[in-house]
This record gives sequence, C-alpha cells and structure tokens, in this order.
Amino acid sequence: MYSLIVLFVVSLLAALAVTPVLRNLFRRWGIVDVPDGKRKTHSKPVATLGGVPIILSFLAAYGLLLLTPMGGGGVVRAALPEVWRLLPAVAVVFAVGIVDDIRGLKPWQKLLGEAVACGLAIAAGVHLTGVAGFHFPPVWALLGTVVWLIGCANAVNLIDGIDGLAAGIALLATVTTFISALLQHNMALAFATAPLIGALLGFLRYNFNPASIFLGDSGSLTLGFLLGCYGILWSQKAATIAGMTAPLLVLAVPLADAGLAIVRRFLTQQPIFSADKGHIHHRLLAQGLKPRRVVLLLYAAAGVCAWLSLLMGLLHENFTEPILFVVVVGAVLGVSFLKYAEFGTARRMVLEGAFRRLLNARISLEAVEKGLQAADSVEQCWEQMVLAYREFGFTSLELRADGRTYRDPDRDAAKRGAGPGAERRGVPGNGTGGSGALGNRTGGNGTAGNGTAGNGTAGNGTAGNGTAGNGTAGNGRAGNGTAGNGTAGNGTAGNGTGGHGGWQVRVDLENGNYVVLQRDAGMHNHITLAAAFAELLEKTLTAKLAEFQAREQPGEASGVAAAGAV
Repeated sequence: MYSLIVLFVVSLLAALAVTPVLRNLFRRWGIVDVPDGKRKTHSKPVATLGGVPIILSFLAAYGLLLLTPMGGGGVVRAALPEVWRLLPAVAVVFAVGIVDDIRGLKPWQKLLGEAVACGLAIAAGVHLTGVAGFHFPPVWALLGTVVWLIGCANAVNLIDGIDGLAAGIALLATVTTFISALLQHNMALAFATAPLIGALLGFLRYNFNPASIFLGDSGSLTLGFLLGCYGILWSQKAATIAGMTAPLLVLAVPLADAGLAIVRRFLTQQPIFSADKGHIHHRLLAQGLKPRRVVLLLYAAAGVCAWLSLLMGLLHENFTEPILFVVVVGAVLGVSFLKYAEFGTARRMVLEGAFRRLLNARISLEAVEKGLQAADSVEQCWEQMVLAYREFGFTSLELRADGRTYRDPDRDAAKRGAGPGAERRGVPGNGTGGSGALGNRTGGNGTAGNGTAGNGTAGNGTAGNGTAGNGTAGNGRAGNGTAGNGTAGNGTAGNGTGGHGGWQVRVDLENGNYVVLQRDAGMHNHITLAAAFAELLEKTLTAKLAEFQAREQPGEASGVAAAGAV
C-alpha cells in the first residue's frame, strides 16, 4: 500500500514544482491560448500545453519508485507490465495534442491520430470483450473499443472550456477508478491511477479559476484517452452489467456534454466538430452563474455520478435499475434546466404534430418531384402542380410556358369576388355571365358581345358571375373594383390584392416562363413548406421546359392546351 502512497505523493510534489516552471517557459515561447472574445471566457493570453507537466509528473513518480532501494520498487515492477503496454498508445495521443496546441490540426487529422492510438491500445490488450458473460463478436468488440476510446478523449476535450473544469472532473473520475480498483483487488489499475491522481491535484493548483495554465489538447485528449482505457480495464474485471455501467457513470458529465453537442449540431445541420457556445458550462454561464460556481456545480454532478458508480459496483445487480432510473431522471431534469432551444423546439414539433406535418410534406415534395421528372409534356407538368399546390398552403396557381398561360380551373374564385371563369389580366374566362350589364352593352344571357370588361377587353368572351366594369354582373356588385388588374370584391383578380390579404410568389424560369403562386392570409401551413415547393418548381421546371424545347422541331406545333390553359 505504501508504494501507492509514494506514487501519489511524488507525482503531486512533481506537479506542484514543474507546472509553474513550464508555464513560464510556455509564456516566453508564445505557446499561449489567445482569447477570441466569443467562446473563450479568459480575458488575456494564458499558457497552454498543460498536458506536459501532468505527464512528466506521472512518469517521474514511476521512475523514482523503481529506483528506490525499498521493496516498493519490486511491487511496482510486478504490477506494471499492463501499464507499460499502454505507453505507446498514450504517447501517440499526447503527441497529437501537442501538435494541435502548437500548430493546430484539422478534425480529421486528430481523429486519424486517435484511431492509431486506439489500434495500439487494442494491441496492448485494452479492448471490450463482452457483458455479463456474453462475448462480443470480434468486429463489434474492436469497433466498440474504438468508439469508446475516441468518445472519451473528445468528451474531456470538449468540456475543457472553463478554468479547472476538465482537470477537476478527470481527477474525480480517476479517484473513483482508483477506489474501484482497490475494491476489485486490481493492482495494475491501482498503480496506473495513483500517480495520475497526484499529478492532476498538483496541476489543478494552477488550473483552477483564475487559471494561469490550461490543459490544452495535449492534456484533455490524453486524460480522456487514459480514462477510457482505465474504464475498459475496470469493466474487464466486472462480471455483471452493473460493473460495465459503472465506468460510464464516472464520465457521465463529459460524455453527456459530448452527446448533447452531437445531437444539437445534428438537429441544426451544423458540422459535428464545429465550435459553439452550447456546451453545458456555456449554458450555465448564460444563466448568470459565475465561472467558479459553474465549475463547483459540475464537480458536484460528477461526484454524485461517481458515488453512484461505486454503489453499483458494491451492490452488484440488486439496485442497478433504481440507480439507472435516478440517473436518467436527473439527466432529463438537467437538460430541461439548461433550456436548450434546439430540444425545446424539437419537443414542441413532436407534441404539436408539426413534425408529422413536415414529414408528410417532405414525402409529398418527393412525390411531386418524381411526378414532374416523369412528365412528358407541359400539360403533364401542369397536372402534377395542380394536384399538389394547395397542400403547401397556396390558394391559386398560374404557369406561363411555351407562350401559353395555365391557371388552376378548380380554384375557389368566390373568395376573390369573381366567377369560375373570371378573367385575369384582361384575358376572358370560360364561364357564362348572368343577366347583368357588361360595360354599356348587355349581351343575351350575360354574353359580352363586343363590350369592354374592366380594364381588359372581353372580345367575344363571356363574363362570369363576378364584377365587370362599373355595372352589375350576375349576382355581384362591382362597386369601384375593376376586372383585369384591379381589385374585385373581397378576392384577388389578376395582380390586385383582395380584402383578405395574403402574398404572392413569382418564380421566374428561363425564356420568359414563370410560375405565380398565391397564398391568402391566415393559411396555417408552415412557411418553409411553401418556400420548399416554390424552390422545387424552379429547379425541376427549368430543366423540364428546356428538355421539351430541345425536343421540338422548328415550326412544329406544341399541341393542344390542357384544361385551364389560355
């Protein structure tokens, strides 16, 4: 036991002595973390590369004990083979962190280095084997080991955003692992963790708020990787599911933060490795807590999880379910307290049915796109558009293509104060007017004759039941509205705006072609669905019309207009 004490004390004293010396050297050499005024909370440059004094103190403790004439050296030599096998893997992660601190690495470069370290750790015998007597297939065991080790390394790295947070949580996790190793009589794990406890405790003296040196990636990645390896060594000695779950609880806070970051960025379509101010400590700072209180609060959360992990190991399977239930409830309450906009919006979308509506709309969009792509003529494209546009919140539709104008023949013209055949832009409709007056001439059963309707010329067309000129047509009274480009009744005729309000989207295509979509006020369909439909029409119709035009021979007629075409 005294060998473990010697390891702890030597590493503690070494960290207390070496850290300020290296800190001053790093400042002199310009190896500092410069504040950016955005995500970083410090106000002046702070030395980084904090992993260097931690690793040096860690190794110094082993070296001194091995050289001592006391019997502890022999004990260490007997227990260290498994620890030494980890050194190549840890060295790779440590080197990746140093390069990233000094020169900066891209995310894929760091992942590549971490993957190499995982391979070395697996070759050293650190890998997941199974749960409660059930052995994983080799491929799944290797994949699970890589995911676990890389996840732990990056989880500690992500939470290192405020003075003393990552180092303190790593210290709590290491102490918990050390206690568990003693309870399991796992001396190799105890000898691996004892000097790390001392090194972290000594380093934390200079890393706690206000910090004079940061962990940097050389420290956070290495600590996360080491704790991941320790968790596997811990679980390998456990014969129960509870024993497998305990290492997860030890790192619950950084793993939860990393998991939340991945989900948040996925929901908002942001790169997984992008930086933001949505981490747990950022959310707590945004709620008005001081940095020290944030750190202490997260220390408390990590301490509770560590205590529960030890409790699970002691009680075995007897209280696994209640403990896990408490952890899950605590996690849900904690996330609710953090007030993430992404999760609140997603929850409301699910509960209010918006998610299902969006899902159905996306399915409909794909169906419309496939229908338009399969269309063999402008008329078939028009049919697909007529079937779909109301679903996306539009109340009328117009298409101009190949010199012809198509309008929805089934639109609710009564809302616009115009008959089923009401004319727009001076173009006569297809309906038949009542016995009302049209201009100064009355024609039979509402036939226009050669009179004038509003600002448009009726020609020989027929007026509907809507408004024409200043007289009365059918059952409607014109008032001062004009058919053609003006306002008629409560609806919209041509480009005029009706009494119900709303707005219009015009999608310009090539060669003077266009689509006009009308949306009345009060429509409840999500605006993004309307925009997605308009964007789809622009993309698909442009290609289809170009395809149809390329097929036509010079002078060839383009065919008979479909219903609703003018």
